[in-house]
Amino acid sequence: FVLWNGNFHTDPSTLERLLGFHYLGPNAGEVTQLVGLSLKMKATKADLDALIGIHPTCAEVFTTLLVTKRSGQSADAKGC
Repeated sequence: FVLWNGNFHTDPSTLERLLGFHYLGPNAGEVTQLVGLSLKMKATKADLDALIGIHPTCAEVFTTLLVTKRSGQSADAKGC
């Protein structure tokens, strides 16, 4: 999946706000429901980081997002 967030210089309240996402994988409906609620609430990356991931679920990765495209690191999942 790809999670889109933004850094808006004109309005600090929107800093790192979730803007949208793309997801291709199992349980897409449940993951989309989580992201839909997050978009409606204008969630930020910090809001997602503060969640407790329920294991094992596909949506638990939203609580441990560490790699950005800009970093050049691999986003491949490791472990279970």
